[in-house]
Amino acid sequence: MKRSPTFILAVLLALVTATGARAQETPPLALSLDEAIRLALEQNLDLAIERVTPQRAATNILAARAAFDPRLNLNARYGETSTPRTSEQQAADGFPAFKSRNATASAGVTQPTVLGTEIGLSANTANRMNTSNSFEDEFTSFAGASIRHPLLKNSGPTANRAQIRIATKGKEQSDAAFLNRIDLIVADVHRAYYELLFSIEDRQSKQKSLRLAEQLKKDNEGRLENGTMTPLDVAQARSEAALRMSDVIQAQLSIDQNQNRLRRLISRDFQSTLNQRIDPSDPLPPPDTLSSSLVDITLALQNRKDYLALQRQAEADGLRVEFTKNQLLPQVDLEGSYGYNGLESDLSQSFNRVVDTRDPGWFVGLSVEIPWGNQAEKARHEDAKLLKQQTLLRVKNTEQQIMLEVDNAAKAVDSAWKKYESYLVASTISAQTASAEEEKLKAGISTSYTVLQLQRDATAARTQELRALADYHIALMNLRLAQGILSPVSGVRVEARGNAPETTPAATVR
Repeated sequence: MKRSPTFILAVLLALVTATGARAQETPPLALSLDEAIRLALEQNLDLAIERVTPQRAATNILAARAAFDPRLNLNARYGETSTPRTSEQQAADGFPAFKSRNATASAGVTQPTVLGTEIGLSANTANRMNTSNSFEDEFTSFAGASIRHPLLKNSGPTANRAQIRIATKGKEQSDAAFLNRIDLIVADVHRAYYELLFSIEDRQSKQKSLRLAEQLKKDNEGRLENGTMTPLDVAQARSEAALRMSDVIQAQLSIDQNQNRLRRLISRDFQSTLNQRIDPSDPLPPPDTLSSSLVDITLALQNRKDYLALQRQAEADGLRVEFTKNQLLPQVDLEGSYGYNGLESDLSQSFNRVVDTRDPGWFVGLSVEIPWGNQAEKARHEDAKLLKQQTLLRVKNTEQQIMLEVDNAAKAVDSAWKKYESYLVASTISAQTASAEEEKLKAGISTSYTVLQLQRDATAARTQELRALADYHIALMNLRLAQGILSPVSGVRVEARGNAPETTPAATVR
C-alpha cells in the first residue's frame, strides 16, 4: 500500500517522540540560570583543571621560602693510610712505613637571613693516631660560631627576597587567570542557556505552524468533498504540512544539541545526565534600554582578569630585572669565625677543654670573586629586560584590544536591541496578516497557496523575533564579559580558600 509523504513524516515524528519519551524516564531537571551557573562552578571539569594552577603556584612560594630554612650538617669519617718510606728514613727511626688512623666527626647548623648573612654554629673533633704517637688516642676538638655577610652580590633583602616576591606575583597571576576562566565558563553557561531557550521557543512556534497546516489540510479535504476546493489546493496543504513537520524535527534536534552543550558545562559525568531533560525555568525577558554606565571602557581596565594577570606578570618581570642586575656585581663577602679548641687523649676531656675556653681561636677576612667577563649573568640580565619590555607591550596591546572589544560589544547590544524592535513589529504584523488571510479563505475570497505562504512568513518572522531576542541577551552578556563584570552581575562572589580562590553564585565560598 502506497503511503503519502505526510504519513511517512508523521510516523518519523511519532518515532522520535516515542524514543524521546523512553529516554525521558528520568524526571526533567527544572533549571534556572543561577542554578546552571552554580552547577558549572561546582562540576565543570575545565574549571576543576584550572583550579589546580593557583595551588601549584602556591608551592612555588613555599619553595622560594625554603632558601631561609636552617641547614643541619652532620659528618663522620674514618680512614687508614700506609705510606712507604725511603731507605734513609728507615735507617733514621727503623719504621719501613708511616701508618695513620684518622677518625673525624662534625655537626653544625647554618641559618641564612633576608640580609644575605649566614650565621653558623659548629662543633667538630678529630682523633689522629699514627706511627709517630704510637697509635695513642689524641682528640682535637673545636666549637664556635661563624658568619658570612655579602657586601655586594646577594646583599640585602631586595636581592634575597626576590624569588619569593616573584613567586608571589606568579601566584597572583595564576589567581587572576583562574578568575578569568570563571568568567569564560559563566559566559558559556549564559550562551548555552539562551540558545536552549531560543530553540525551545522556536520549536513551539514551528509546532503551532504545523498544527495550522494540518488544520488547513483537513479543512481543504472537507471543501474538496463539498466541491468548493480543487485537488491542487489539497495537495499544496499536504505538502506544506510535510515540510513543516520536518521543521519541527529539525527544531527538536537543535534542542537536543543545546541541551548537550549545557550538560557538558554543568556536569562532571555527562553520560549520567543524558536521559534527563533540561527545562530552563527562566524566560528571555524583553530588552531594556542600554545603560550608559555599561559602555564605560575604564570599567573593563579595572575588572578584566586577563588584563590583571598581565599586569602581575609585568611586575614579576620587573623584579627579575632587579635581581639579575644585582647578580652582575662581584661576590665580596665579609667572613669571620670565633671559637675554642681542645686537645686531650680522651674525647670528653677534649670537649671539656673547649668548654673551659682556655684556647680561643678566631679569624676575620674578606673573600672576593670576580667572574672574568661575567657573560652568563649579563645575558640573563639582558634577557630579563627584553622579557619585561615584551610584557609591557603585551599589556598595552591588551588595553587596546579591551577597548575594541568593549566598543564593539556595546554597539552589538544597541544593534541587537534595534533589530529585536524591528522583528517584533514584523512578527506581530505577519501573524495578524496570516490570521486575516485565513478568515478570507473561509469566506472563499482567498487561496490555500496564499494562506500557506503567509503562515510560513509569520513563522519565519517569529523565528527572527526569537533569534533577535536571544542575540540581544547574548550581546549584553558579551558586553559584561568584555568589561569584566559578568561574574559579579551573575551573583558570583569570590573568597580565598586555602591556596586558591573559590566561587559560587549568590553566595560566598571560604
